[in-house]
Amino acid sequence: MSYRDKQQELIGLLEDIHTKTGIPTVLQDVPRNRDNIEMIDPFTFLMNFNRAGIKDDKRRDVIAIIQEFFHLSVQLPADFDGTFSSSTASKWTQFFRDSNHLRYKTSTMNLWELASRAWRGMDSPALFAYCLEFPSVGVGSLTQGLYWCNPASFIPLDSKCSEFLASILGSHAIPELKTGHEIEFVQAYDKMMTELRLQYPGYSRTDLFYRSRLKT
Repeated sequence: MSYRDKQQELIGLLEDIHTKTGIPTVLQDVPRNRDNIEMIDPFTFLMNFNRAGIKDDKRRDVIAIIQEFFHLSVQLPADFDGTFSSSTASKWTQFFRDSNHLRYKTSTMNLWELASRAWRGMDSPALFAYCLEFPSVGVGSLTQGLYWCNPASFIPLDSKCSEFLASILGSHAIPELKTGHEIEFVQAYDKMMTELRLQYPGYSRTDLFYRSRLKT
C-alpha cells in the first residue's frame, strides 16, 4: 500500500512488463494517450498479471520482473492450477476513460482505501458498498480484487465461484446486487462468508476457491 502515493511508478512497471514480455497491459487497452494516465488503483494493477490467456512461462517472466522491482525473494510458482484470472481488462479501465477528472480521482483513491482495509477483512462495509457504485465496478471484479488482496477473508463471486458456493451452501446464500441496495449486498456477502467459516472450519477461503476452479 506504500505505492498509493507513487502510482506513476506502478504505471512505469506496467510499461516495463509490456516492453520485456510483450504482454498487453491496461496501458495498451485504454484508448487514451499514455501521458493522460496519472493514476492507477491497486485492483487494476493486480489484474494486469492475472489476466486470462497468459501462458505459464509468460506469467513467470512477469513475476520475475515484479520480484526485481519490489526486491522480493519468494520462489517462482511451479504451476498456476486453480488460480483466478481476470477475463478482461475492461472491468477496470473505465476509470481511465472517465472524462470527469474529479470522479476518476475519487474512484481511484477510494479503491486504494478499500484495498488497504482489505488486509483486515470486512473492515469497512460502507466503503465496500460505496465502491460498488463506481462505473464498471461489478460484484465479480470487486470481489476478485479483494480476494487478491486478502484471500483468507474474501472469495470472488464470479460465475464459477457463485455456482460452486450455491452447490455447498444453497442458492439462497449467494447474494445478488441490486442497484441502490449496495449496503444490503455487502451485509449478505458478509453473512455468506460467516456461514462458510461455520460450515467448513477446516477449509480456508483459498481451499474453497481452489475447489471451485477445479470443479467441472
